[in-house]
Amino acid sequence: MTENTAIGKYDIVDELGRGGMGVVYKAWEESLQRFVAIKMLGDQLVQDQTVVERFLREARAVADLNHPNVVQVFAVDTFEGRPYFAMEYVEGESLTDLIHTSQRVDPKRAVRIVREAAAGLAAAHAKEVVHRDIKPDNIMMTKHGGVKVVDFGIAKVDDPDSKLTATGMMVGTPNYISPEVCLGQDVDARSDIFSLGIVFFEMLAGETPFKADSPIAMMTAVVQAEVPDIRTLNPDVDEEMRQILSHMLHKQREFRYQGCQEIIDDLTAYLEGNEPPYATAAMEDATVAMHRPDIAADTVAAGAPQPIVKPKSAPRANRAGQVGWVLGLLLIVGAAAGSWYYVEQPPGDVGREGASPAAQVTDEVVAAADDGGETATGVAAALTGLEEQDNAAIPADAISSTPVQQASQNAGQDGFAQDPLQVEVAVLAEQPSPRTAPAAPVEIEPPPPTGPPQLVVIASGDPSISTVVESVLEGALLAADFEVMDESFFNDLRIGGFNADLAQMGQSVRANGGDVLIFADVRETGQRTLSFYGRSELQILANLQVRALLLREKRNLGAPWLASLEYVPLNASDTAREVAEPIADELVERLQAITQ
Repeated sequence: MTENTAIGKYDIVDELGRGGMGVVYKAWEESLQRFVAIKMLGDQLVQDQTVVERFLREARAVADLNHPNVVQVFAVDTFEGRPYFAMEYVEGESLTDLIHTSQRVDPKRAVRIVREAAAGLAAAHAKEVVHRDIKPDNIMMTKHGGVKVVDFGIAKVDDPDSKLTATGMMVGTPNYISPEVCLGQDVDARSDIFSLGIVFFEMLAGETPFKADSPIAMMTAVVQAEVPDIRTLNPDVDEEMRQILSHMLHKQREFRYQGCQEIIDDLTAYLEGNEPPYATAAMEDATVAMHRPDIAADTVAAGAPQPIVKPKSAPRANRAGQVGWVLGLLLIVGAAAGSWYYVEQPPGDVGREGASPAAQVTDEVVAAADDGGETATGVAAALTGLEEQDNAAIPADAISSTPVQQASQNAGQDGFAQDPLQVEVAVLAEQPSPRTAPAAPVEIEPPPPTGPPQLVVIASGDPSISTVVESVLEGALLAADFEVMDESFFNDLRIGGFNADLAQMGQSVRANGGDVLIFADVRETGQRTLSFYGRSELQILANLQVRALLLREKRNLGAPWLASLEYVPLNASDTAREVAEPIADELVERLQAITQ
């Protein structure tokens, strides 16, 4: 579509922007002598009848909204086979422009903007329309000082007779999506509330709370990472405003504001100099729950979120199943990331400093005691209760601040087979033995090596990943002046898959003079088909585990490394290198620590 071209009765004046769903034009409606904005579905989506039907259905639903804080939709139609809708043209600037100009918006002004935006969303939610893409770009500041929520192009309309909007479809903009979107869950009004909370935070701090350099890392941060204390970023924010913001950004939607009217009531009370009732009640209930974990539900103030009661540590027998469930949850996160191509992303929002790499599983692990200590940091509050058992502290080398999460070293807890080379020794009290008891054979250990340790790196699994990982690990070891042996000269070596025959590999390596076995294994966990812009491509989901085994001591050199991977043939090598390089750096550091 070019300038001065007509779409029906509308004359195109200018192009306002483009995104994953389509293009927006500024147009002139001659009959009513007014400017309008026209959003037209993109060429790449027109052939998908499901998308077309949803676009038209949801546009008609938004056209039914009539509120001063919601942009008005005038008409819904098709032109040359392409669906579009004409809506009110808002003269003014977007909230993005205001944030970029001001860096930080005055807190009282930010409160008023959020209250008006919440009023517009409340009207949409009353019609069972969920926006799903709340961000500064979609909040307009009119030239008369008003606020309008715009661009309901990917809105979700609650229609029990329609199957067009499927659970798990990733829609929204990375920095502003809610945890439930990241987890592939169905969304409701509370998802918009979380996104509006991110906008509120950005107005106050000048930046969004979560940062990452890739979709999967961003979703991990949204679900897992703590929201920074806004008062450390903006000292002009008082405690009551912080409480309101925290209540909007609660990870669990059950403990968030349950509707936009509650936000409006709290912000109005705040502007009038009173305590925000809902946020205050939530804080009080959280305090009571912390000191009274046995509190009854009927003692909680009406209308306030229920307190979180931390469960006691799970029985040891259930730990393996719990960790397996965690890994499954991470795969759900990865599945949602596969739909990221469907997201409209503003330039510059993703890829700021402090980012986590694409294959990061989580950022940190915190041990907790059975007596109600801190719960293990995991994937949001969904993992509450995964605490370490019997006050057992996690070894220092099991906590990694590097891009790749180290798996638990305890046998049976990381979802992988128990290490056959790791041996527990029970110390028994000396007791007299019968005279007839045969003497136990004594194994004589060979003398320790006099030269530098001989290392062997073995990789197994998908060659497009495993060969690159092996090359990166060997390259880092050679660069650090370690002796690396070539396993191709071991005639009796049989490589197993994902810890299979690991003991036999270790015996073979040791018999050939090796001291340390570094074993990297790639296991495929699933596949999905990505469809975008008329193309389809197969994406592979896999887990990578790397273990370093000290063969003489029969133990691991620290905790294994575990990472999840998502790749297509074109980026398999880059993905493998991105994951392997930080592992190689840590491997070298561990080996240097025991050889110096």
